[in-house]
Amino acid sequence: MTLKSLICSTFVSLIAISVNAQNNQTLSGMKSAGERINLESIQIESKILGENREIYVSLPPNYDQNVHDYPIILVLDAEFMFDMTRSMTTLWASRNYMPESIIIGLPNPTLSKRFELSLKVKLKNGRDAYYGGGDSENYIRFFKEELFPHLQKKYRVNSNRTIIGLSPTAGTVYHAFINEPKLFNHFITMNSGIQKTFDSGKTIAQRLIESAKNYQKATLYMGRGYFPGQEREDLQKLFIKEFNKENSSNVRLKAEDLKGESGYGIVVNCLSNAFRFIYPPEVYDVDYTAFLKAKDPTKAIESFYTNLSERYGYKIHPIESADYTFYNLFHMMRRLISSDRIEDAKKLVQLGLNYYPNSSNFYYRLAQINQAENDKTSAVLHLKKAIRLAKKYKYKNLSLFQEELFKLTSEK
Repeated sequence: MTLKSLICSTFVSLIAISVNAQNNQTLSGMKSAGERINLESIQIESKILGENREIYVSLPPNYDQNVHDYPIILVLDAEFMFDMTRSMTTLWASRNYMPESIIIGLPNPTLSKRFELSLKVKLKNGRDAYYGGGDSENYIRFFKEELFPHLQKKYRVNSNRTIIGLSPTAGTVYHAFINEPKLFNHFITMNSGIQKTFDSGKTIAQRLIESAKNYQKATLYMGRGYFPGQEREDLQKLFIKEFNKENSSNVRLKAEDLKGESGYGIVVNCLSNAFRFIYPPEVYDVDYTAFLKAKDPTKAIESFYTNLSERYGYKIHPIESADYTFYNLFHMMRRLISSDRIEDAKKLVQLGLNYYPNSSNFYYRLAQINQAENDKTSAVLHLKKAIRLAKKYKYKNLSLFQEELFKLTSEK
């Protein structure tokens, strides 16, 4: 698929979401990365903004079945990037590239609304940028005092948050980084210059460098299209040098020009690069082959995710199940059972049920373990439990569990 066709398909998807959102409906049962997800719309009556704002919400696979909290990814340009971000993060999480997340989108109904998310800054010639725009302070208040409290009441969200802005809306991302060091953990901006100046005479770049010292741990990704020009390249290099000089390891920075890309064409590559920067392969290296070879696979998995959770500051869970991949708990259990490592399989199922107490998959695996131990009575009980859970949460493997129970109870 070409980038152009991808953007067109994304636009069509967003139209569909928008139509349903205006009716305050939930799109349930939609498949993404082979798993069922829910797309919702909520309405926030904001006293701070003085208007009613529509918010898109994408819940990760099996959200209703699961019990744990999720990080938030806030997309400020939902009309451009919500569906793309949702699709990418769902697929990447299912392949252990990053944690499952709740995606929150703020759509901007008009261009002037989008410009409100910009900073109050000036161009080199002294003119106001973005036609004066610049209400980022109120939007940060809206997130902090109205949106996030509402999300905390309605959904299982944790305090780990990523914010994404494109061109003018990058202003709100910068405002958050400069003024609210406890509000977000990860910052992603695209196609936004940092040489514009505040009324104080300082540039965005200077304020970013000054503010980084307020963080104990954060990541800042800045991507933009490539335009030839020595001055532009020199300013970028100088910013990176000064930023890293003033801030040792408290804020990880990646600022890059994407050659061969320009304008909003950078979005797909920037999102990919940003998430790989936040969750680098050398850290987020979920090696199920190594887990399988370990003397105690359950201990290896538990230790890995404990360390990962400590690094990111919230509890990260291994993936329960995903289509077309071995790299998850459900298929790891199958490999252990088929290798006659029954005791290892038992331990892993118990760990899995600690993470996912409503998993019909894991009760199905328990039934398989029972059959391997010639305990037909327990196998029947666990299959019935799997069927009840699958019916309750409308899980896709219901027919498989029913067939297994029928075969087991038909045996003489």
